[in-house]
Amino acid sequence: MADLEFKSQEEWLKDIILNDIFFELELEIYFELELVIHLGLELEIYLGLVLEICL
Repeated sequence: MADLEFKSQEEWLKDIILNDIFFELELEIYFELELVIHLGLELEIYLGLVLEICL
């Protein structure tokens, strides 16, 4: 049998809270990156229109 690490209820709660915080941060980063990509695409379209007008 593998040695199982004994964790107190407090340690389990800390782990759960930390996992939840990291999950929330990952979601926040994902949404920020999605926003950056969206803004980048809008900028590309805008610059394409400006280029068409200038030519």
